[in-house]
Amino acid sequence: MTDLVKEISCTLQRDPQPGGDAAQFEDLDFHSFRLQPADGPAAETNTEATVEYCIKNPRWIFSLQTHKYLGIQ
Repeated sequence: MTDLVKEISCTLQRDPQPGGDAAQFEDLDFHSFRLQPADGPAAETNTEATVEYCIKNPRWIFSLQTHKYLGIQ
């Protein structure tokens, strides 16, 4: 299946739910690993956690769901 998928994009929360750890995907054959902070009430904390994770795990690229900042649903 990874022959068809070249990019993975995940959402990170400061306290991830079971099965929500981005590390579970690192052994898969993707060319691009993108990590986005989860929005909602903890958006600021999740953004900090996402930046920290990307710094510690340089394979992951910090990404944003730009449409949310533009108010597009």
